[in-house]
Formats: sequence, C-alpha cells, structure tokens
Amino acid sequence: MAIPNFEQTMLPLLRCIENGKDWEMSEIEDWSVKHFGLSKAERTELKPSSEHETLFHNRLHWAKLYLKKAGLVMDLGRGLVKITKEGLSALKQKPKKIDKPFLKKYPKFLEWYTKKKTNVTTISDKVTMLDYYPLDEENAKKIDAYIQQHHESKLDKTYAIVLQGERVDLPVYRLPLDLLFYNIRNGRFAAEYIDLKKKEGRELNAEDPADAKKIQTLLLELDPKQTLILENDLKKVRQKEPGVITIGGYVINGNRRMSVLQNLVEQGDSDFNYLEAARLPGGVSATDIWKVEAGIQLSRRVQLDYGPINNLLKFQQGIEAGLKPTEIAKSLYGGFTEKEILENLEQLKLISEYLNFIGYAKQFNKAKGVHEHFIDLRNIINREKKQGASPDDILKIKKIAFQLIFDGVPQRELRKIKDILTNAKIKENFWDALDHSKPEEAGKKAARKQKANEDDAFTAARTIFNNCLDSVKAESEAQQPVKLLKRALTNLEAIAEDEPSLKDSESVSLIGYIDEVVRRLKNLTKS
Repeated sequence: MAIPNFEQTMLPLLRCIENGKDWEMSEIEDWSVKHFGLSKAERTELKPSSEHETLFHNRLHWAKLYLKKAGLVMDLGRGLVKITKEGLSALKQKPKKIDKPFLKKYPKFLEWYTKKKTNVTTISDKVTMLDYYPLDEENAKKIDAYIQQHHESKLDKTYAIVLQGERVDLPVYRLPLDLLFYNIRNGRFAAEYIDLKKKEGRELNAEDPADAKKIQTLLLELDPKQTLILENDLKKVRQKEPGVITIGGYVINGNRRMSVLQNLVEQGDSDFNYLEAARLPGGVSATDIWKVEAGIQLSRRVQLDYGPINNLLKFQQGIEAGLKPTEIAKSLYGGFTEKEILENLEQLKLISEYLNFIGYAKQFNKAKGVHEHFIDLRNIINREKKQGASPDDILKIKKIAFQLIFDGVPQRELRKIKDILTNAKIKENFWDALDHSKPEEAGKKAARKQKANEDDAFTAARTIFNNCLDSVKAESEAQQPVKLLKRALTNLEAIAEDEPSLKDSESVSLIGYIDEVVRRLKNLTKS
C-alpha cells in the first residue's frame, strides 16, 4: 500500500497504546509498520531532500505531536508515550478516523493550531531545521526544575559563542546525563549514522533509551584510540571545556564526550554522571542552532577532527534546511568564502553520484580514503565545461573516472585525465573504457576488481587508462626519438617467445603494425 499520510496514522497510533502502558516510539513505529503492511522499501523510503529521515517516521512523529497538542497522549520524555484519559474517551467514541477537524474539538489543540498557522513550520516533506533540532519543551521544563532545585549545578563560568552575529556568553551548568539527548544530526558522525540507520531500517530516536544506547555505541566505536584517550583525559582532568546544548537538552557539541561519560557510569563510576554544558536560551531559532554547531565544529582548526566526509555532509545539511552558501560561510570561523562552500557541495554531489554508480547509494563511508579524488575530478569537469564540452562528454568523463577511482587509481594519476582529454586521438581511445565503466549492484565491481588482483593484473578500465597515459607520455616525448626507441626495445625484448597468445589475431595484427612502423622509420634514416 502507499505510505499513509500523518493524519491516517493518528487513529492507529492511539489504538496501539490504548492499553495504558508506557510505549517507546520505536515500538509504536514497529507496530504501525505491521498494521499498515508496509514493505521494507516503503518503511525505509527517505523524505524528499533528506539524507536522513524516513518518510513514515516523520509522519508518525507529526501524528504524535498533533495528538499530544490535543491532550490525547502525553510525552513522558526519553522517547516514551502514554495515552491519556482524553485519549481513551476519544476511542470510546469509535471514530472512523482522527484528523485535524476531529482534533479541533479540543480547545488546547485549536489554540495551538491557530497560532501554528502563522508560524513558518508546516507539515510537509521539505526538510526544515525543526527536523534536525527537536525543541523538546517537556524536557526543557525538567532541566529548568533541576537547575532550580540544585543551585550548585550552575557553574561559575560562561562559554562564548556567536549568536545572530553577536558574541553571547552562555551560562554553564553541570547536568545529569539522563536529562540530555544525543544529537543524531551532529556532523561529526553523519556518515556513520547513515550506515546505522540503514542497518536498523529506520530513523533512530535519541529520546528512546534503546536507540540512545545504539548511538552511544556508534560514538564509542568511531575511533577507539581517540575514545581511550578521551576516557583517560576525563579521568585525569575531568571536563576541560563545556559542551553546548539546546534549551531542550539536545547536545550540539559534546556528543562523543557524553558517550564516554555514560560508559564510565556504566562501569560503576557515578561521579561521571554529569555533563558540563553551556545551555542555549529559549527562543533561539533552529537555524541559529545549526549556525552555532557549524561555527564551533567546522572552524578550520577542528575540521580534521570532524572528518572530511562529515564536513561535506554538514554543509549539505545546511543547504537542505534553507541556508544560502553565503550564510553558511559567514557562520564558520576561519575565513570561509561562498566559493569554497559551493566547491564543497560540488564535491559532495560527485561523491553521491559515485556511490550510486558503485551500488552503495548514500553509504558515505564507502568514499572514505578517496574523497580528495573528487576535488580533482571536480576541477577536470569544470575545466572541460569552460572549454565547451558537451553534457554527453561530461557524463562519459564521470563514469570512467568513477570506475577508475573504484579500481584504485591514485589521486595523482587521476589528475592526468585532463592531459588525455587535450589530445583528440588519445581521447577516442579513452572512451573505450566506457564499455567497462557502468553502474552496477553492490559487490559486482568489487568481485571483478578482486579477480584482477588475484591475476596480478589491472581491471579493463584501468588497463585502457594506463595505455592512454603511455600515449600521452609518448606524445610529450615525440621530439626525443632515442628515448622512445629504447623504451620500445625494452618492452619488445621482455615478450616471452613461447607465449601462446603471440599467435592470436590481435598479437599478429599488432606485430604487423609494428613492422610497418619500423620499415617507415628505416626509410627515414636512409633519406
């Protein structure tokens, strides 16, 4: 069946939890998937323009929000939901459906919905900043209550950030870990989170304890060596610099630190059950929250820690959420330009196309180690476009380059594609690699590459590329006949005379052609 819209999920959601127990949203989602009979493809279909959230997950959470605003369910925090007396009364009416007209009978909902109509946030499939940074009002109240009851939680220091172009000194608090949530949109582990989401077949909910544990494990395993260093550092000197959290407790900066602190608590040391964090004030827009996170984590001095792929994904996240390249550039510390942001986005687009080409769509970890190849490919493509290359030729270049990158061509060699393209004759030979550069399902290309390695040979596309490079080199040395003749002689003398393939038609044809060239050169020496 088609994926239900958010209103169609309201009544089933309420029926799912009518037993009065506390339900985790992940449990409700699993139940709803079975109720609607969704296929794996339907359950994992992403929202348009989103690299992260599934369409069904998004619609189910909007349904929960609407039911909550009407007072039919209550949000218990940490991903837990429970039906209210009003919700049970609504079910007793045996409604055929629950939708917006039904909910407007409830004064609280009507008041909220009327205000909402004037707000920029709308129910749609477009990615909004609210998707990235849930502004958890209930948890914000719990944090406020904790601070009021524990005056010592406010520390005698502040943390400076740039907010809406101005310096702001945020108060720093020492807060229990169970009041805080991991930020799954944190760019430091964006690529790894995409892999985890694919494995789980759904979006994870940081407020769900089971999902929070999976996110914690992901963070701990990102870099085991750095995790150990951070753990030892925390044991020796505690927290040197505060993290940053939203008003509702989502950790904007400090997710990995929180995962290590939680791990120490689980090992039996309750002294580490707190995160020192600067808390953003209420009323800060989600767009500004993104700018704060990007400003802290994408400054030039910390980009190496961020990781090149995750760096690119963070830029893309900003674009998806409506920021312009100029706004992103201004949000970052270290003198970024709009041109650099656009170049990064071009690079990420090529990486995305490459992942589709090799059968691993959106699995960005598959591009680790080769991400810089796409800088050179971007430059080659832009150069060819300036010189009037047709869209068809640009597509050919991409396909062959993608194949060569997968086949293991070093970055320095890949740059030489530009030299091949400057010679019309060599370029025609280069296009022969297209027959061996086609998109395939995951695993097929790897098997072919493995077979070539076992045979101590290059793949077909790489062999053609190497031949083209030899031709480029020969062309550049056309005025050095002695050098070329010595190289040709060395290659010819290396041929095993008992090799059976010498009698193949291709070998015979090549030998005949070589003989013609030799005769022509001899004639030149006589004249």
